[in-house]
Order: sequence, then C-alpha cells, then structure tokens
Amino acid sequence: MKTTMRLFMNGLIILTLVFTSCSKDGEIGPIGPSGTSGIDGVDGTDGVDGTDGVDGTDGNDGVDGVDGVDGNADVRLLEYGSETITTGSITYEMEGVTLAIANEYLILGFYANIYQTPNAGNSFVTKKQWIPIPGRGESGLFETRSFVDASSALLSGVPTSDFEVRLYQLGSLIAYTTEVTFDEFKIFVIPPSTTGKNSNVEFGKMTYEELIYHFGLEN
Repeated sequence: MKTTMRLFMNGLIILTLVFTSCSKDGEIGPIGPSGTSGIDGVDGTDGVDGTDGVDGTDGNDGVDGVDGVDGNADVRLLEYGSETITTGSITYEMEGVTLAIANEYLILGFYANIYQTPNAGNSFVTKKQWIPIPGRGESGLFETRSFVDASSALLSGVPTSDFEVRLYQLGSLIAYTTEVTFDEFKIFVIPPSTTGKNSNVEFGKMTYEELIYHFGLEN
C-alpha cells in the first residue's frame, strides 16, 4: 500500500514538471511571406438619382438704361469750295453716293454767305451765315430748290450722284441769273437708321449748326 502511494506521488510530480516545462514560451520564429491579395469585389449598383429641385421664382426686370447719344459713323458731310453762279443753277458731284443711297438717305444742302459787319472804330468783323437749300437766299433776293440726280454708273472708279441747286426769282419759276456766289457748300448724307419712323428728330427743320452739333461733326 505504501509502495503504491509512493509511485502515485512520483508520477504526479513528473506530470507537473512536464506541464510546467511545456507552458514556457519558446523562441519567436521568422515572419512568414505575405499572402496573395484577394480578388477585388464586384462594384455595387449605382444609386437612384434624386429628384430635381423646384425652379426658383424669376427676378424682377431691371430698369431700362438711358438712350445713348446718336452716333455719326454713317453720316457723311461733303464739302465744296467757293462757286459763282450766273446761269441760275449749279451742280455738285456727290462722290460715293450710289443710287441706293440717294433713294434711301436724307440729303440736305447748305451754302455759306460770308460777309463783313462794322466793328468798333473803323474795323470790320467777318461773319459766316449758313443758308439751307431749298429756301430763300440771302437778303431774300431769290429762292432755291434742290434736285438729286442719282446714278448707278461708276465715274472715276466710284459711284457718283449729282446734287443740283436751281435759283429762281421770288414767287416764280423764272431762273434767277443775277450773279450769286456760294462761298462754301456742304451736303449732309444721313442714313435711314437715323431718320427712321421711330426718330423724333426732324432733321429737315434743323439749322446747319444744329446738325453739326447733333452728329458731333467737325465744323
């Protein structure tokens, strides 16, 4: 009995030693190679687009701007020198004025009467008076009328039309053949875009100075 007990105790001690020695950590081994990457997963289904939002309320219209000053890009001012008339008529060639321009544009003529008036002492002041055509001439001695002879022909390589001025005795159709000098002559050629039905300006009633100022032309 004692012998059996002793054997049991010795076996128990041996098992305890075995378990104790096994429970101690061993040395850490080297890190193994990385594993192969896994296959990418399948993309998920796109989500449903959201509903468009409600349009906002339109804003109020802005205030209209102030109309700009009329431009003069298409207004032409033809200028001529002094001419003395003894036959009751004179013709001015309007170079570059085509048949279409003559039919659609407003064409206004003015001649200058240059004269002198007494000043203080024995001196004189030179003045220039611009007189519209048609109308009554200076000093009311005669009347003038104008005629535009439009042409589609090319003269000197450019289209040319004529602006003819005829002088008549007052209140008649009899030619005024007394010598008259037009010291200068100018013709305004005004496009229909400026003289259209929406324009509130009556250019035919304006003076030479008013036309020059309105179109910003050099006098």
